Amino acid sequence: MKSLYLTFDIETVVAKYSRNNNLFASICLAPLAIASLLKDKGLKATFFISLSPKNHKISFASYEFYLKILLNSLKGFSNIKVAPHIHA
Repeated sequence: MKSLYLTFDIETVVAKYSRNNNLFASICLAPLAIASLLKDKGLKATFFISLSPKNHKISFASYEFYLKILLNSLKGFSNIKVAPHIHA
């Protein structure tokens, strides 16, 4: 039997056409919607969460605030593992 691993990168989007300036929506709501859909389907995934905002216009304090909300909210999802997404 072959295995399939679902992974998602959770980070601020800095591309010109897909940038979302609403940090609550991009950092919290979207990942929670994905986690919920996966749970409903009985699927597991790993969320690789960026430890920095990547976008220099976003303060680290603001980014950290929303990350804490996300991490606390994900505690209710046993189907989601969290790991750091590191840009070397």
